[in-house]
Amino acid sequence: SGFLCHFWYKHLDRMIPGNTIKIITRKILWDQIFFSPILIVACLCVGGLIDQSSRAEIRHEITEKGKRNRIN
Repeated sequence: SGFLCHFWYKHLDRMIPGNTIKIITRKILWDQIFFSPILIVACLCVGGLIDQSSRAEIRHEITEKGKRNRIN
């Protein structure tokens, strides 16, 4: 994930230039709302593939962990 994050953060710096508190907050929001969920799902998929889980098992794990960690 470090490889992907490197390019994501470089993209954020081009898309939202600057380093004031307001701009850093916007970058964090973009990261947490858009990129982090994608990266979490990707990590769970890779983990499932390494464990030789079926697609249904991987999908179930993603769904269950997504429900459990959702903000109320």
